[in-house]
Amino acid sequence: MRPPMDKQLLDFFSDPTLVDLLEQVKSSNDILTLLTPRENQHSDLLAWCLNAREGHGQGDGLLKDFLLAVFKQSTQVEPGDKLYGRGLTRDFVRAWKPARIVTSSFAGAICLREYSLPKSGDGVGGRLDLLVVDPDNRILVVIENKAGARFRPGQLEGYLEAVQKSLLSRAAFKDFHVAFVAMDRNWDTSEEDEGDSNGDDLDGRWAKLDYSWLRAGAQRAEVAVRRGNQAAALLLSYCRAQTGFESEEESQISRKAQDLAVRYPGVVNEIKRVARELNRPEVWTPGLLSPENTDGQLLRLYLQHEEALNRLIELPPLHLLHAKLAEQFPALERKGEYELGRVKSAYCLPLEFDIPLADDFWPLFVRVRHLNVDATVGAKFRVRYEWHPSRVPDIRKAEICALVAKAFPAAANSEGRGRVLVLMDEMVEGVDAAVRCLKGLLERTEAGFRS
Repeated sequence: MRPPMDKQLLDFFSDPTLVDLLEQVKSSNDILTLLTPRENQHSDLLAWCLNAREGHGQGDGLLKDFLLAVFKQSTQVEPGDKLYGRGLTRDFVRAWKPARIVTSSFAGAICLREYSLPKSGDGVGGRLDLLVVDPDNRILVVIENKAGARFRPGQLEGYLEAVQKSLLSRAAFKDFHVAFVAMDRNWDTSEEDEGDSNGDDLDGRWAKLDYSWLRAGAQRAEVAVRRGNQAAALLLSYCRAQTGFESEEESQISRKAQDLAVRYPGVVNEIKRVARELNRPEVWTPGLLSPENTDGQLLRLYLQHEEALNRLIELPPLHLLHAKLAEQFPALERKGEYELGRVKSAYCLPLEFDIPLADDFWPLFVRVRHLNVDATVGAKFRVRYEWHPSRVPDIRKAEICALVAKAFPAAANSEGRGRVLVLMDEMVEGVDAAVRCLKGLLERTEAGFRS
């Protein structure tokens, strides 16, 4: 049971964690904290990233990151085997494997924005978000980018046919390797079960990417900024905003904000209300303007430390969920068995029984996706419990599969399975419901292992 609001406010204002948060977070001169790029602006920034001659200081590193991501997301076992049919993109992936990508130079690549395709004989044309052409390496990459919006039915198929008829038919592009890439920062490209396309019926000849490939660039940009290269600051800001990448200092700030949000939910709601009223002078009251009144004190705190307080009241639902999970399961934080991003996270639940690993990948884990990212209220999550028997050493595989099957009968006789088996897939509304769901999965798994 939570203490009365007056007691919460008293404890909040005197909490050392709040003092630390206010001290660590200073006013930002980061333009991307003030502006939210629209779809076309995202494409402009991506074109800037992929151009080796721009001022971000990464050369062709970001284009290499992008091409490596295309390979990874198109490959399950054999290169390109996740793509449909014998298309151009699959041929591209088979020709451009990681070793070739890493050891090649893409300094001469050209990145075109809003390229209007010439109309073919039947009048087919179109406008491409991004077109990357490297004459030296003889590659051409068509990129369609959606920043949260959906592709129209048949849109990708139409673009592919238009490129083939009006561009690839030209002699200049003979023997080029060609890839078609559909990109959306809100996609969960890590979901491996067949037929799951995050709600979009997309042409299977296109590789599908989210923006997570920008994380490697963010890490390099962070190092460059620490060395005094301020030209890398814009790139770091953009990559951080799109991927949820955090430096160690940013992670400390997030943990402090999460801690306060979990312990003082009522105070956080009051700060949100006061912050909303700040931009509506017509609803101001004498109490809001009085330093003797609680509302007035919260308003002054917000005005004096707007950046820090925004970290608290605008905490992403996935981060709040993580904080509540860590509160209930401290071992989760200590072991570091989690991945936390902007729209998705993954957890290797802290079981008493340690499942042996055949490699560095978790065999049994929970994947959480924030579904309504752009909604202002009522976070909705998709919770999936995934079992990957191929990631358990062969000598223990039958034993571990039998244990998992005690809690989830669907896992029975799964030791010969090469792909993921989804043990549970559920939609939940609200952070607390998601916490209960994950807690239930942990308890059910533990009970099965103990029986």
